[in-house]
Amino acid sequence: VMKINVLLPTVQKLDSPYRGHSANETIADHDVAISYLIERHLKLLPSLCNLEPSVLQPAQTVLGGLSFNMGWFVQAEGPPGAVFRSIRKNLHGQSGRTDKPTSRKELSLYLIHWLTDLAGAEPAPLKGCLKLTCRLPLHVFTTFLNS
Repeated sequence: VMKINVLLPTVQKLDSPYRGHSANETIADHDVAISYLIERHLKLLPSLCNLEPSVLQPAQTVLGGLSFNMGWFVQAEGPPGAVFRSIRKNLHGQSGRTDKPTSRKELSLYLIHWLTDLAGAEPAPLKGCLKLTCRLPLHVFTTFLNS
């Protein structure tokens, strides 16, 4: 949903600055956009606003706290230090967002999140998840799910 320009949030004056965004600035990064809404305007997200905090917290961590670029990792697009630095800090509880290491549940949820990112990677998300359903070889998808 956060890949549809008209739905992207604009940082409100009371919330600015927010992760490098000023007041009245639209947040274009879909992960940062959903994090902003979860952290600052949760009532705008009916599917999340009634969740227990213990269920909502892993979603917040996955969407806004890991800063791990799975695309870089999978496609070998960055040097190892750049690719693994933030996830390593998170796994050891040195992220700066919390002293608590990333849990197995949060990491598993992140992998599912990445899969949904892949599904919506095409520039027209309202047309469905063509990349996942039509272009990803079944053996790759199966291997991913079994991992």
